[in-house]
Amino acid sequence: MDTIAHHLRDHSSHVAVPRSVPGLVTPRLLVTSFLEGVPLTEAAKHMTSLAGWKREAAKKLVLSRVSEAYGRMILGEGLFQADGHPGNILIGKGGSIGLLDYGQSKQLPDTHRLAFARGAGGRSTTEL
Repeated sequence: MDTIAHHLRDHSSHVAVPRSVPGLVTPRLLVTSFLEGVPLTEAAKHMTSLAGWKREAAKKLVLSRVSEAYGRMILGEGLFQADGHPGNILIGKGGSIGLLDYGQSKQLPDTHRLAFARGAGGRSTTEL
């Protein structure tokens, strides 16, 4: 989780990852920073008063930020939060996103990450 937060630090203005609280982490307990936001599963309830075009713009903004974050995790370092269901994604002010629950984090070997990048973007490994 802290490593992923570090990898996404250049996007911290619109992508938040909780950080562990030093001194409060043990093999049986993890205390993290608090992220403000509404779970994606409840976002529709909070958008009913918006005009249709604003709802569509907000959806596109959130989708682009989630896609960018996962793209950078998977294709960049290969370390990603592997439980990205809507309940683990928060929507904050201004369309920022928060990514929760790192119990299912995965590290892709470079060979898999590069093969996935080639397949997703049609690039050769020398272009990455």
